Amino acid sequence: MGKHLDIPQSSAKPDFKTQLLVHIKAELADAVFGADRAIIPDIEWMNQVLLTVDIVNNGNFVEITIFGQPRVQNRVKSVLLSQASRHRQHRARAQKMKQLEEFLKARASGPQTVQHPVA
Repeated sequence: MGKHLDIPQSSAKPDFKTQLLVHIKAELADAVFGADRAIIPDIEWMNQVLLTVDIVNNGNFVEITIFGQPRVQNRVKSVLLSQASRHRQHRARAQKMKQLEEFLKARASGPQTVQHPVA
């Protein structure tokens, strides 16, 4: 018949009494968690934590509550803040590139002066 596979159980028990709060801009939360927050279960499963994500401050920020062991909470906080920072930098870089493209297009469509080679 079939063999019963024993799945190793984690020796660490989740601690749902302690919580750690993290705040990030709401616009970055979609980039970090996905538009429909689909990544949250994966983060919870991989890190053995529970997360709640609530919109605060008139929708400008999200408050992420991390439940779990303090060591793991700090690691998850670090990862979330790192991801938010990476997405913020990426957006800033994309905005600069867009401005540069607009500048170059405007310059190319403007009056062009012909430069004569010096003999």
